[in-house]
Amino acid sequence: MTTPLRLENGVQFEPRQIEALGLERLLSYAAASGDHNPIHIDPVAARQAGFPEAIVHGTLLSAFIAEFLAVSAPGTTILSQKLRFLAPIPASRRLSIGARIVKVIGGEHREHAIVRVMINTEDGGLAAMAEVELERDRPLDRSAAALP
Repeated sequence: MTTPLRLENGVQFEPRQIEALGLERLLSYAAASGDHNPIHIDPVAARQAGFPEAIVHGTLLSAFIAEFLAVSAPGTTILSQKLRFLAPIPASRRLSIGARIVKVIGGEHREHAIVRVMINTEDGGLAAMAEVELERDRPLDRSAAALP
């Protein structure tokens, strides 16, 4: 059984490494998402736009954040995510993702927290930052779900 996350200010999430995605994975993501912007899938177009190579899709970073929190914050649900892109991420760069709780909001029927998530490139540069609102999952009331 997974230990529930402590919803307390300052709780740090264990950072995780994300291997370099490479052009092939960006092409696969483009096919799945429908985002065929050339800066993500064509190294020549990316260079013409001023990037050193194809850059990672922002929506793919959002998916990495969701996956990271699903693993790091078991027993919670994402209510909202505000993501800021601070620097383009070349496809050949490894990343690290980490987070900490910056605010806990409790209520009579609800417990949730604001989590600051940071994505850094392998050289330590901050590439993206998100504020995510998590809610602790409530136990399912099976009596309410029963059919007559």
